[in-house]
Amino acid sequence: MTDFAALMADLPASLRDIVVPPRMPILDAVDVLNRAHKRIILVVDDDRTLCGVVTDSNIRHAVLDHLDMTRPVADIMRRGPVTALAGTADTDILK
Repeated sequence: MTDFAALMADLPASLRDIVVPPRMPILDAVDVLNRAHKRIILVVDDDRTLCGVVTDSNIRHAVLDHLDMTRPVADIMRRGPVTALAGTADTDILK
């Protein structure tokens, strides 16, 4: 297994704090959300490809559904998030 932290070391700290691998247990993802004081984390694979996102809402649903919190965060992530480059006009994003 690769060292995920080393793969992400050159990311800005603001991103590094919210990037997790798909194999991370849901419970550990909860800790990342809490420590980062954000409502979203980015699920990124070893190739640095954005696989999906997990929000506090996804976590809440997992708890309410009585999911095993040792399951990988990939099981609850929203796949295929819409992305845009910084500075992209809102009208272009909505197209």
